[in-house]
Amino acid sequence: MYYFSSSDDINMEYRVQITVRQEWKDFRLKFNYSEFITLPEDMSRLWTPDLFFMNERSANLHLQMKPNVMIRVTPETGTVLLSIRLSLTLACPMNLRYYPLDRQTCRIRMGSYSWPTKDLTFMWKRTNPIQLPAEQQLPRFTMKSNNYSTCDHVTTTGKYSCLLATFTFQRELGYYMIQNFLPCGMIVMVSWISFWLGASTIDARVSLGITTMLTMVAQIYGINQAVPPVSYTKALDIFTGTCLVFIVMAIIEVSIVGYNIQLYKYRQTLPLPFTQNMKNRPTMGGHLLTRSNQVDRVSRFLFPISFLIFNIAY
Repeated sequence: MYYFSSSDDINMEYRVQITVRQEWKDFRLKFNYSEFITLPEDMSRLWTPDLFFMNERSANLHLQMKPNVMIRVTPETGTVLLSIRLSLTLACPMNLRYYPLDRQTCRIRMGSYSWPTKDLTFMWKRTNPIQLPAEQQLPRFTMKSNNYSTCDHVTTTGKYSCLLATFTFQRELGYYMIQNFLPCGMIVMVSWISFWLGASTIDARVSLGITTMLTMVAQIYGINQAVPPVSYTKALDIFTGTCLVFIVMAIIEVSIVGYNIQLYKYRQTLPLPFTQNMKNRPTMGGHLLTRSNQVDRVSRFLFPISFLIFNIAY
């Protein structure tokens, strides 16, 4: 196996470039000759297994200079070695419930298309059947493990031999921290600026709250364009949804403070009773201003602490 290239979360597929080597014995090719013979790449006059990739979406045979096909015959034993270099796009069904903190398992299924097991059986090489490059680099994943087994299957036309290669990948979090988590967290923190603007600047505080909410909605929309639409909730949906809730709660806090300020101004316009002095007017509804300032002071600490606790738990 040469390398894994980019994976596609939306189409749930990945690309890989491999060399498939098949070895079998054909006693019709056995004769007295001590060295192996390399044949031309034309396989039309030689029996070969009808191997195909069950989860393949597209495949390309490399034709650089000449077709990348090698046929080698060992006459002493009648052993035939067939090596073909291919680039494959393979389906990889993904469970995105923990996206982007997820671990995905992708497979390569190879089997006989027309020969049942009584005529043709595929077996893995006994030692080191899957050979990977020493430094395997993937754009957004780290390979954790690989395994191989058989996956013989039965259809209406018979039982067919199948080989299964399994690769487990851990998604790297760095890209998503920069593109998703940090921007969302910063938008939430910007919404807290309204707690420090003072109770009298209601217009500016409302404008800030609505702006941060619309920015957060646009951020969520952009995030969802990079993942397929699924029927279940993803881990990233929980984070972005909670960020949106914090912003909405900040807007509600501004609304409560604004209501108290408007109520205070309204009471200032009411006529005083005949028995009261004009000096008492400033004290009418003073508790509303005190309450608004208390709400702001509590919110300055309650919102950051709650958001920090959520991030630790997340």
